[in-house]
Amino acid sequence: MKLSVLGLGYVGCVSAACFAKRGHEVVGADVSPVKVDIINAGKSPIVEPGIDALIAEAVSDGKLRATTDAAEAVMQTDVSLVCVGTPGQHNGSLDLTYVKRVCQQIGAAIEKKPTRHVVAMRSTMLPGTIQEVVIPTLQVYSGKTAGKDFGVVINPEFLREGTSLYDFDHPPFTLIGADDEETAETVKRLYAHIDAPLYVTRVKEAEMVKYACNAFHAAKIVFANLPTTCTIRASDVQERRDSDGEMLPPTICPVGLGSSAMIACAVTDLPDPDSPTNASVSPCATSKLTRSSARTTPAEVENSTARSRTDSSGTLTGTGVA
Repeated sequence: MKLSVLGLGYVGCVSAACFAKRGHEVVGADVSPVKVDIINAGKSPIVEPGIDALIAEAVSDGKLRATTDAAEAVMQTDVSLVCVGTPGQHNGSLDLTYVKRVCQQIGAAIEKKPTRHVVAMRSTMLPGTIQEVVIPTLQVYSGKTAGKDFGVVINPEFLREGTSLYDFDHPPFTLIGADDEETAETVKRLYAHIDAPLYVTRVKEAEMVKYACNAFHAAKIVFANLPTTCTIRASDVQERRDSDGEMLPPTICPVGLGSSAMIACAVTDLPDPDSPTNASVSPCATSKLTRSSARTTPAEVENSTARSRTDSSGTLTGTGVA
């Protein structure tokens, strides 16, 4: 498949290199001539173990090149992966300047294309941004209709700096949010080589799953840093980490992300420094929740939440997921 990757920062470089490795013809586009020249020279503009060799091989094989002309990249490809930055602003909101600009460029190019084009958003954005910003901008600048004349999906990334090449090929799951089947099927073909669960949802649900994942990872970091603000020894917390660097399976109350119950139950069974027996204490002991050590999938979270009920005594019951 012919792909254009718009935005050659961390996510864009990794995505471009990894898709090129799989045999796709990739054109990277960025406003920075320096980044473009570096990639065309067979080198990487970012620091990541293994990516220099990957880019060098892809460029040498003619599978990867870069340009500063976004319109050219779109015109010569079938799918555009948008990987531009969405930096935070002083008030905590996301700056969508780059998203709007690249959507204007893509829309203008789509206007001139006789064939159907698919736009896949990989940038992190608030739920609702696709419908409220991305699609309207593309439609205005292309004069065409989303879902009919061109497709739009959200295809969020789950990459960690330092292990992104491994993460690309071994994700916890692949997520595609699309409101029409043809577009979803096009993007699914990009991940045919990935041996991981693949979920196709509507756009809004996929946007929410990405943000929920980010929020959960942030919560884990907060609790992993508890030793700096309380009496729990750092060694106690380190013993609770598994080989992937994550906390051992916690009990999460199935009452919806963002609730106070989630915060209360995100860390369990840490030693109580005030207990004379140093017994493990769970803040969720009264919630009647069971535990699971399996990796949670979006479907399991949804099913678990749906099963949550309140019994006659007002006690929350359900199945905890980790």
